[in-house]
Amino acid sequence: MSPDSATEARLVERVRALEHLFEHIRRERMQGVPLLHPALRVQALGFQLAPQAGWHDDEAAPAAHGVLITPWCMNLLSFPLQRVTHPRRGSAKFVQNLGARGFEFLPGHDAHFGAFASCTLFSPMQDFSTQDEALGTAREVLRQLRDAVAAAPEAAPTPSTSPRPHTSTRRGLLFGRGAPGTP
Repeated sequence: MSPDSATEARLVERVRALEHLFEHIRRERMQGVPLLHPALRVQALGFQLAPQAGWHDDEAAPAAHGVLITPWCMNLLSFPLQRVTHPRRGSAKFVQNLGARGFEFLPGHDAHFGAFASCTLFSPMQDFSTQDEALGTAREVLRQLRDAVAAAPEAAPTPSTSPRPHTSTRRGLLFGRGAPGTP
């Protein structure tokens, strides 16, 4: 998807709002929580437009996918480019196919940001010594996911409605272990 300048500006605005939301959560809700890693900070990485994920009310709206690093977790994150106040799926988990692999996402909502969905890659973040180390891992996750999507364009991101999907383990993604039955 090749965004025009207005779409690109909207994406930048939404990513900033996402970082602001999670920085607020860090300051207001996570203060003093033992799993908060003091060497890490909130940072959104690699957000790009992608085909609509189908997990909110506006089926035609473009979505953005990327990685969000926080001092307590690293998530694949998806959100609509336009703020959506009422996600269609409520709080039910769903599977988002990225390339040939399915990942379980959990919808979220914030009154100011709107709807989003996240798939936890790492939590807690104690395996990372520095922000740069977390960034390197996030970049590798994005590279592998985008290579998989590019290699299988017919398997572009679409929601799955199967009751028991084959989902990749989060850490397995980085170490070449995919869903059951995949090499």
